[in-house]
Amino acid sequence: MRIQKIRLISKKLGQYSSALREESEQKLTISNSGRLWFTAYSGRDDDDQDYSAVRKLGASIGKELASEILEYVNEVFYGRKEGKYISDEHGSFELIITDTKGNNYVYGGELSKSADRIISNLSVKLRELIPIDNLFLFDGGEYQTSEKTTVRYCYCSIEPKGMSTNYFYISDFGLLQSGSFVEIPFGKKNTIMKGTVISSDYFEGENVPFAVEVTKHIIREISQDEFENTDELNENLSREDQDDLDEVEDLIENENYDGMYQWAYEHHERDDVQQIMAKVVQCYEECVRQNMPVAALNLGTLYYEGRYVRQDYQKAFELYKIAADAGEPRAISNLGYCYYYGRHQEVDYAKAYEYFLKGALLFDDANCLFKLGDMYLQGYHVEKNERYAYLMYERAMFECYGDDGRPDPIIPDIMQKMGQCFLYGIGISPDVPKALTLLNNALTGFYYRKKDDPNAVQLIAETKKCIEDAERILDSEE
Repeated sequence: MRIQKIRLISKKLGQYSSALREESEQKLTISNSGRLWFTAYSGRDDDDQDYSAVRKLGASIGKELASEILEYVNEVFYGRKEGKYISDEHGSFELIITDTKGNNYVYGGELSKSADRIISNLSVKLRELIPIDNLFLFDGGEYQTSEKTTVRYCYCSIEPKGMSTNYFYISDFGLLQSGSFVEIPFGKKNTIMKGTVISSDYFEGENVPFAVEVTKHIIREISQDEFENTDELNENLSREDQDDLDEVEDLIENENYDGMYQWAYEHHERDDVQQIMAKVVQCYEECVRQNMPVAALNLGTLYYEGRYVRQDYQKAFELYKIAADAGEPRAISNLGYCYYYGRHQEVDYAKAYEYFLKGALLFDDANCLFKLGDMYLQGYHVEKNERYAYLMYERAMFECYGDDGRPDPIIPDIMQKMGQCFLYGIGISPDVPKALTLLNNALTGFYYRKKDDPNAVQLIAETKKCIEDAERILDSEE
């Protein structure tokens, strides 16, 4: 049998915690084109509210390795009796083999090392070839191997139609020719747009130009006719959007920089219309040339987040520096973050402390106070002092509400740290009920952030663990 692809679904039984990222199900697909897709889930099934993906991978392993894997699978399963299998003890696997004619063959079995020696040996062999850790495969075992085949990702630099900025996307179709055309998801709402391939290359492991987990994938290749003759830029514009564009063109033509900044600020979150996105960037750039610090701050944020423009930490740092030197509080805080996390250079805790301290002393900035708390808690650049850490968190909580009463987005992080202080007695006497209240409020805030913040998943897991500790302590009290 000549195999086009295999799809393996391996399910374990039992209770699984999505907060601790325990895996209950894995789905693995390998095609003869050299492509691999893998997703691991936590939770019992689709009806479980905690059922969610905890690991994802899409990569190229090469046709030669894919062919070797498919051949091993073919040798073991060719001629076996088809049929699904359900186990009440160990779990089960379901293997779907698709041949080159499009025919599907379905095999099932118990997810156990002792159920079938030949299939279990196949699992061992495949773990040596497939570059993914802790695979269930056919026997449920989670083996680590000393040597793994290197995973390669195909990254393409894409220029969206009507824009002059390039963005990285992952190609699931291998290398694409420069100058070819593709369809891509763009912006927070994943608006479907057309783009031109500027470059395409393979990268291995940690050498990828942009984090795999947050890089979007190209939808499909399109023809030049599709690129040029359909969905013209203004075809789907609403009357309101067209009026907005006419307004900003007039502002630009008349060099009304205050008006340009205000327009860009009001449309800062409009990443669903590419013409508006481009004008937001243009307006900020024009205002920066006119020495408007707040425009430099906002444009720096776009470069830091990679919104509307290609992510560039160095460019973001330079813009933040312009705004910070002019006394913009948020820019001072952002510079501290750049040094603290080493975004534009190596980590420099001394410079991070300098900017966080400046923002705290001059403006009582909640973000700066919060990060000073982290630095005292961890002993970064300063002598470790848990009491100082708690006082910084407490002050940050007090200062995180603006004049309009709206809290700063960092408030869940502050509540989490204060909750941990009260729970474990860090810089303050333990107060478990207060800790539980703070941690539950923090958890709610992280869930609200989950859609747009890739770090929220880890924060949710950490907070749930603290909540479990608090509940266990309270339950044990007489």
